[in-house]
Amino acid sequence: GNAYILIPDASNSKQKIHQVQNIIRSLPAGPIISWADSFPFEWAYPVLANDLNSRNIRFYGLDSFTYAPFSVASTEQNSGRGLIERLQTATGVLIIATPKQLGLLRIYCREHFNGKLSGRTIYPTGLAVQQVRCGVGE
Repeated sequence: GNAYILIPDASNSKQKIHQVQNIIRSLPAGPIISWADSFPFEWAYPVLANDLNSRNIRFYGLDSFTYAPFSVASTEQNSGRGLIERLQTATGVLIIATPKQLGLLRIYCREHFNGKLSGRTIYPTGLAVQQVRCGVGE
């Protein structure tokens, strides 16, 4: 009885793992903003995985470790390349976030910079990676 449920689940998980790992291999080398639990770590780094190329991603986490001294976010902020600074550049930032979280970022952009959040989805299926920027005065 358990096999009837578990075999399709295992097959679906295997497909999702393959899809997410293919996407993360093609992402650029710079830091990628990952808002809270938006990134599916369980699919990107499954137990017993041995793909070292997928471990080269630098996640700029917007979570409880954002300001920890060892975090990518802290390192980027100390180097003058923090989220707020990069969000206002012409290229903006790569971010993995839910539509609700992007809505909050849109409000932040409008209220703090009198700007408009714009962007495009890079991978619409599997992993919603978006390139967004806050156009100041737009």
